[in-house]
Amino acid sequence: VATGTVLYEQNAHEPLAPASVTKVMTMLLIMEAIDDGRIGWQDIVTTSETAAAKGGSQVFLKEGETFTVEELLKCTVIASANDAAVALAEKVGGTESNFVTLMNKRANELGMRNSNFENVTGLDDDVVKGFVNLGTEIIKIIDKIGLLNTIIGALILKSFAAWALQATTSFTSFGAVLSSVIKWMLTASGSSKTLGVAI
Repeated sequence: VATGTVLYEQNAHEPLAPASVTKVMTMLLIMEAIDDGRIGWQDIVTTSETAAAKGGSQVFLKEGETFTVEELLKCTVIASANDAAVALAEKVGGTESNFVTLMNKRANELGMRNSNFENVTGLDDDVVKGFVNLGTEIIKIIDKIGLLNTIIGALILKSFAAWALQATTSFTSFGAVLSSVIKWMLTASGSSKTLGVAI
């Protein structure tokens, strides 16, 4: 990744339906929106009819239910939930269609000239003709994955913290350990703003 040297390739330039790999771009845009302050971790998202109706992998959101951005991001990351991904996309873009426009704009900025996103989930890509040059262009997102790892790590830390606080009476010692881990993640990722919001 650092040098861009290709060690081996086979059918590297063949556009393919990306399926749930689509959500890598979806999550990237969601987390960039968190990072620049357009949305916050505890912002409330109301499930739309469109989001609730999504099939495939899902967490069975019901129309009108409300969740935080953090909760829906966990669903997207852990369960690859299509309904949660759409709800988040609507939070940022207003509609899934508007968010897809942002996805393709971002893909173009990353140099993904031979890729086209048609939705935020990858669901039914074989029907709607969404495609990504998986061999050579998905790597364009890899440089941004540090942000993804930071967010995922932060979510895991928060869940662990909740458990640990119930399991121990020594908050001071636990807090010291958690603080050290957080500082390490900040140093490794260079994204203090994102992690600062997450914890």
